[in-house]
Amino acid sequence: MRINTNTRKIYLFELLMLVAILVFCVYMADFLVLFKTYTIIAAFAVILIASIVALGYRKDRHYLRGNATRAIITVTLAVAIISFTAGIFLGFNRSYASFNIAKNFEGFVPAILLAVVTELLRQTLYRKGESKGLNVVFFTTLTSLTYILLALNPSRLVDVESVFLFLCGAVFPVIATELLCSYFTKNIGLQPSLVYKLIVKCYVYVLPIIPNLGNYIVAVISILMPFVIYRMVEQMDTFDSRARQRMHKINMSIITIPLAVFLVILVAFVSGLFNYWLIAVGSDSMAGTFERGDAVMIEKMPADKLKENDIIAFRKDGIIVTHRVVEIKKDGDRYEFITKGDANEDVDGFTTPGENIIGRINFRTKYIGFPTLWMNAIFNREI
Repeated sequence: MRINTNTRKIYLFELLMLVAILVFCVYMADFLVLFKTYTIIAAFAVILIASIVALGYRKDRHYLRGNATRAIITVTLAVAIISFTAGIFLGFNRSYASFNIAKNFEGFVPAILLAVVTELLRQTLYRKGESKGLNVVFFTTLTSLTYILLALNPSRLVDVESVFLFLCGAVFPVIATELLCSYFTKNIGLQPSLVYKLIVKCYVYVLPIIPNLGNYIVAVISILMPFVIYRMVEQMDTFDSRARQRMHKINMSIITIPLAVFLVILVAFVSGLFNYWLIAVGSDSMAGTFERGDAVMIEKMPADKLKENDIIAFRKDGIIVTHRVVEIKKDGDRYEFITKGDANEDVDGFTTPGENIIGRINFRTKYIGFPTLWMNAIFNREI
């Protein structure tokens, strides 16, 4: 079978990518991950420039470009909301950024650059009528290998369990992501593949906390989410133009309407409109029991249902305080509460009347209160 000139050039550039990856593996095995990442970015950037000069650059013109991008955003938003809702009950962990700006940019910037360079290369090398199946498979393998090698730390692969965890947490999700990006780029264009790649590669550097769902659940989500998005977009491409538009509207309605309703309920829940109220802890007066930045669940109840040693929430000078009850005074139908923070040496220098009581603290979850505290600080000009 005769291979045209552009196809030969495409294979040449992919071979150059393979050489760069092999050099990266053999000669930089002992270098810092950050240095290796920037090195591979620089190598891919040079190959990208050369490929654009030799092949030109094709623009996105596919009619499904916008619909595919909206499908990606809808699915990832739905997954995020469900995950963070589950985190209220399962807890949260600090992400890689860990509230550290230096670490954030140390990971965030190279993640963006690598995603942009690889997707631009994919867009340049996947050419209509010239991108054969072997070419697509080869490029997908190369990009998958790049991300897997960057995540690989041989010193941590000490037993079968750690190897299995690496396969589930890094290898399979990377392959699923790269397959979806290849499908998008070959059949639609750059925009949806780049949007998806930026979301999955950069969210951990942007969000200071992530739900504590466990490694295996996260791996399952990372593998299944590309498949769900692929099926949605494939459905859009099944019908003729008018039917396709109708199906898009139906699909978006099926997903976005329940999502919007769920968001309203979640906001109402966090706002205290129901019998339970989730609030952020703003001080360290209860340190040891819960910390500043945690979130606590208040179950609304009247004063006569409370007892000593309960942790309660009450209003004091326009703010909500969460302290432990050390004594309850009753005068007829009137209740007064003497409270104390677990980390404070003395009881509070005031008594709280029953009408100021909001309810009792049922449980706490870590870190989720920080975004609320930051927003309050911004609007109150504390930072």
